[in-house]
Amino acid sequence: MLRLFLEGWSNRYLPLLELLEPRFQPGCLVRTDNAGFASARSFRQHAGAPGSPYLTTRLKTDKGIMAGSCYLP
Repeated sequence: MLRLFLEGWSNRYLPLLELLEPRFQPGCLVRTDNAGFASARSFRQHAGAPGSPYLTTRLKTDKGIMAGSCYLP
C-alpha cells in the first residue's frame, strides 16, 4: 500500500497529489505537514471537499497543523 508524506513547499501539495492519485489504492494514507499554511489551501479544499475521495482530519500539533487523509474512492 502506498503511503505519501507531503512536506516542503505547501503550494505544491495538490499538484503532487494529483500526479500520484491514479496510483493510489483504497486505504492509501496521505500525511501532510504544514497543512495550515495559506499556500496549502488548494490541497485542503481538494482533500476536504464534500464528495472528495478522501476522509481527512486536521491535527493541531506544537509545530503547526498537520492533515491526515485516507483515500476512499
